[in-house]
Formats: sequence, C-alpha cells, structure tokens
Amino acid sequence: MHPDLQGGQAPFAHSLDPPQLEAVAAICDTFLPALPLRALECEEEAQRAFFATSASDAGIPAVVAGWIFECLDSAQQAGVLRVLSLLSSRIGTLILCGRHAFSAEFPFLHRFARLPASNRERTLRSWSGGSIAQFHSLYKLFKCFAMFAFFTKADARGRNDSWKAIGYPVPDPLWNGLKDDDDAKVTDDNEEPRPPLRVFDVHQNSAAELVDYLSSSKFRVSEEVRDGGDGGSGQAMLAIDCDVVVIGSGCGGGVCAGVLSQKGYKVVVIEKGKYYVGDQLSLLEGPSMRAMYEGGGLLTTADGGINLMAGSTVGGGTVMNWAASLRTPQAVREEWSSVHGLKLFTSEEYEAAMDKVCERLGVETLGNEEEHESFQNKVLRSGCKKIGLDVETIPTNCRGRRHKCGLCGFGCKSRTKQGTHETWLMDAVDAGAVILCGCNAERILLEPGELRSAKQWKAGGVIATGGGKSLFIRAKATVTSCGALNTPVLLQKSGLVNRHIGSNLHLHPSQLLWGYVPSGEGLPAGRISDGPIMSAVSRIADAVLEVPAFYPGGLGVMFPWRSGLSFKEQMLRYSRLAHVVVITRDQGSGTVRPSSSSSSQLPKVTYTISAEDEKTLKAGAEKAIRVLIAAGAVEVGTQHPDGDSLVVEGSDEKALEKFLRVIDSKQLTHAAMATASAHQMGSCRMGNDPASSAVDPRGEAWESTGLFVADTSVFPTALGVNPMVTAQSVALCIAKSVHRFLEEERL
Repeated sequence: MHPDLQGGQAPFAHSLDPPQLEAVAAICDTFLPALPLRALECEEEAQRAFFATSASDAGIPAVVAGWIFECLDSAQQAGVLRVLSLLSSRIGTLILCGRHAFSAEFPFLHRFARLPASNRERTLRSWSGGSIAQFHSLYKLFKCFAMFAFFTKADARGRNDSWKAIGYPVPDPLWNGLKDDDDAKVTDDNEEPRPPLRVFDVHQNSAAELVDYLSSSKFRVSEEVRDGGDGGSGQAMLAIDCDVVVIGSGCGGGVCAGVLSQKGYKVVVIEKGKYYVGDQLSLLEGPSMRAMYEGGGLLTTADGGINLMAGSTVGGGTVMNWAASLRTPQAVREEWSSVHGLKLFTSEEYEAAMDKVCERLGVETLGNEEEHESFQNKVLRSGCKKIGLDVETIPTNCRGRRHKCGLCGFGCKSRTKQGTHETWLMDAVDAGAVILCGCNAERILLEPGELRSAKQWKAGGVIATGGGKSLFIRAKATVTSCGALNTPVLLQKSGLVNRHIGSNLHLHPSQLLWGYVPSGEGLPAGRISDGPIMSAVSRIADAVLEVPAFYPGGLGVMFPWRSGLSFKEQMLRYSRLAHVVVITRDQGSGTVRPSSSSSSQLPKVTYTISAEDEKTLKAGAEKAIRVLIAAGAVEVGTQHPDGDSLVVEGSDEKALEKFLRVIDSKQLTHAAMATASAHQMGSCRMGNDPASSAVDPRGEAWESTGLFVADTSVFPTALGVNPMVTAQSVALCIAKSVHRFLEEERL
C-alpha cells in the first residue's frame, strides 16, 4: 500500500486550548456516547464494544480538532473557535444552548462539557431543527466531522473496531478487486499485465531530477526570472517549453492529452493530486478520501448544505466514480442544439465522438446483470418492476468484465475500470507526453492579444508550483480541465472577467431515501457493501432513481441523528439498509468563486436548491419510498435531521400517504439536510455569445485566444445523468478545436 492510503495516520495538528478541546470532546461524545447499559444487552462481543465505546475512547476529538484547521478557511475557523470558546464558559453555554444550559445540579448553570448527556442531546437537536442557519451549519459540521472520523479511522493494521459490529467487511489490501473469478471474465482477454502509468511527482522529487526527467523526454527546460503574480519582484522559475499544457488529468484533461499527443504535439499534463496505481490502493475509506478527493472528501457548499464529491488524483473523478457510462440523452442534445444554438450536439461529429469514447473506455452492457447485481441494485430493480416503473441496465467501462468489488469509490485495485489513467493518459505517455503530478496551477499567463484578434488576451502557458518549486510551462495552447469547481477559480485568479465564469453551476442535487430490508426468503440477498455499485437506473421526469455507494463513514455523515442510542442502533442495520437516490437535472444554479481566505486553496461554492428542483426531488422521493416498500423494506425513511420514518408492517395506504405528506412538507434547502453532489457542471458554460456564456462553441475562452476549457464546466445546462461519457465526448471535440487552432497558428 502507498503510505498515504494506510491506516494509523496521525491526526492533523491543531491549536485549540484545553477548554476548547474539552468542548469538542463533549460534542463528539454527545453524537457518539458510551452506552454500557445497552452493551450488556448484546450477545456479540463486537456489538458490546461498539455500544460501550465513545468518540473520546476512539480518539476522535483530536481528529476533529485537526480537521477544523485543515479543512476550514480562516473565516470558518474563526467562527468555530468562537463557538467553542463560548461553550467553554457557563454564560456562553447559556447563549448557545438556552434553557438546556441548566440542570438540577449545583451550580445549576453549566458549561457545555458539564451538562447532562440528555441536555447536550437536546441542544444538538435544537441546532439541527431550529430557525437559525448558523446553528444548522454548526450542527452539520460537527456531525460530519465526528461521524466520518469515528467510522473511517483505521489503525496501522487497517482495522476499525466498529466495522465488525455493523457488518462492514474489512477491506483486504491483497485482494485484486474481483469476486467470483470464474464468471467475472466475460470476454476473452489475452493482454499482458500493463505497466503503471509513467508519472513524475514534482512535490516529492528535486528540481534536478525534474530537469533530467523532462530532458530525457525531449522537452526543453531552462531557468527564467518571471513575475510570479504575487505583486512582488520577479522570481526564478524552471521554464518548460511545449505545444500544449493541459491542467487536470480527469475526463477532459485525459482525453485532450491523449488526442493531442497522438497528433504529434508536445504535451505537458499537470495534476495537483498524486498517482496511485492499483496495487498501492488500500480501499480504506478514510485515508483514501483524504488522499484522493477534493478537500479530503469533506468539501461542502458555503452553508454546509451539500457535500461536494470530486476527484483530486491522477485520473480525476474517473478513478473513483462508480463506472456508470451513460451517453448524452438525445433530448438534452437537442436542447443544447436548439435552445443554446450549439449545433455540435446534434451533429455526426458528436455522435462519432461518443462512439469513440465508448470504444476507448470499453463500455459494455454484459447481459444477465440481474443475476450478478448488488443488494441495493436488486432492491431498486425489483421495486421498480413491482410498481410499474421502467428500469434499465447501466453500461460500465470495465473492459468486458463484471466488476464486483463494490469499493470503486477508493480506486480500482484490479485496474479493470477504465479511467483516463488506464486509457487516454496511457495513450498520451506512449506518444511522448509527460505528466507532472503534485503540481498545482497558480494562474494562466495572459499576454496582450494580437492586433488581428478581437480578443483582449492570448494565453502563453501556466505558472505552477509543487514541492517548493516554481514552474513556467510555456505553451502555444493552454487547456484547463480542472473540473467545474476549480476551472472557474483558476480563470478568475488569472484575470478573466466574463461574468459567466463561475456562474451557472449545476450540482444534480439529490435526495436520499432508505429502507431496511431484512434477510429472508424472497427478499434481495447480499449486503450494502458488496457487488457492483451501480447497474440499474429508472428515469422519471427530470430526474433518475439510482443507488449510491455507502461506506460506514459516508452513511454516518448522511444518516439522521436523534440521539446517541438511536443512532448506534440504526448503524447496526448498516449491511441491510438499502438506499435509493433521486438525482434531479437541476434548473436552478449556484456560483463558484475563489476562497476569501488566503489560507485556503478550496473554492467557495454557493448553491441553494430552487423551488422547482425541490418539487422534482419530492416527487422522486415518493416514487423511491414506494420502490423500497415494494422490494420488501419493513421500515423506510429520509435523511432529514428529524429522522422521519415509517414502519411498514401494520401501515395501510392511508398511513403511507400521511408519511409522504410529511416528506413533502420538509424543506430541502435546510442546511442540516444531508445531501451530496458527485456531478458538478456548467460553471464556464459554452454558448454562441459572451453575453450568455464563458466559452465559445469551440471551447475557447471569449476573452483569450489559445485558452480552451475542456471539462464538465462547459456544459450549457445540467445533464441529468452520470456525466463521464458526455464530458469525454465534449473534450474529444474540443481537442480537435485545439488541433485546428495550432494548425492555424503555424500558417
């Protein structure tokens, strides 16, 4: 295993004083208390230990304290520290907890850590359900940190004592990611084992080693003194000359690098994340999220309402997505063509691009999927059929294999899933490209535009840093493929001012519904953590029903909490909790801006679910609840902090209708509502006019020649389905635009 992905990692450092740390411990122990009396009722030793262990017993307060300083910007940190200081005093506790700050014990008014557990629980419930947005965000923050830390913290052996109690199998670091090998291999495959991708880590290696590496790859390197963009004097930089610099290595960057390298151009790819090859993966939730996801997997919208899941590693989101490979819906293509004037999307060129992408990724629907589906997909498929909803099988990019590991959220250990690091980037390196990981783009160098051009600027490359080294990558064309969260920030920091850069952000907001399906004859078999993550989808108006991957930390973050006891009791049902997620093609939108804090590299994302999208999500939630019940769930519920649920046995249609009205009455804009987005798009949308878009139909920025955007940020609207195939198809077309631009520059 790679050291970054192992258990036993020390928590981040923090500077909380003892009273503040005591307040953190009290909050964590309220969410996850020691319950010795409940433990005595358990027959299994693992469950007894689970109930008897508090967050403090597991060392969680120190982890949460470290995350306050690692994951929050300076303004957020300041707010949290003020709250912790208040909770460390009796008067401050009175301000934040109200009447719950009092007890029958002298001196009657207490600081938070000295309150009875019941008072602390009432306080947290009041924060989650009250009318003050700051309390919602505070509740969400501490619940997210405490639960994720508790259920993902792994020791040096890669073990967590809670996993056995809740029925989560300990990931085997030697397992290759395939199960039932006799039927896993569906097509003949006589390929020799492939060597790993050739990548240079700028952060880990010296400047001299970088120069040697680039020189051996036939790239010209020199030393220059240039303005670093910080307003100070010039600084020494390593200057690298190439034809194309590609920023980002995911869906868009991988495709552009592969296509342009094969056309004979000298291409440099820079990626701020690291490269982890299959054998190095640990499949451990906590370390993998920390190393391979944007913000360590804890990035949220500014109000804490939506968790934002985005890849930050070589291969980007294609490394940890769930292999769903859906083509651009025809209705969306026609809308983008007719409403937005982008004729590309109904052209033969785009159809051919989708064909090429699916061929390169090995996209297939293998047949007999129902026999090989995971527990959750069986629930979705059977429930949909019983209530008359159409259900389709999702094609996957797995090279003719049934990929059954269920842990692809942490990378593909068998290297079966065909992310860009296994396909297009391999093509790029084979054609002479270089990939520099641990290398962060600081700004794009914009030079005055040429007289023959109507554009103000001309892109001259990118200023990047890594491991204390400053690089100037001089290029004839610059392609930014940092994703919809980071591309607009980079363009804004570089000086572009088009008002659509960072606007029109779509997130495919979702609502999660759960059902407890006991084991039994005639009911779907398996566990939540086993089998292919996604294989079934049901399309409804402006939304789809799918199933998510839920590991212990993710479920702990999302599942409603009403008390320490009820939460631990629910987690014991982990392995048979089926989830259906309603994903809407959002009509509303948000914004992405650089963080206001100089200490944070993470984007500031603002987003509020629109009334129209809320209506769509609620309609989908009704269908999801009926699907779960039809599939055999004996209890169903939402992820709303109120913990709304319905015991199915003994409930008639009237009781169900009443429960559905309760769901319909709850606002989804509530910051404490648990929801997530794995699909971000539209923040630099493509169009025919700079008054309504950020880039032109070729993917080139309206304000600069030679600067192209090739990722999901160029989508004109939300897509409505998993975006991988669409993102790569759009990038393939934009790569051809870059090629035509470079050919024109030669004339």
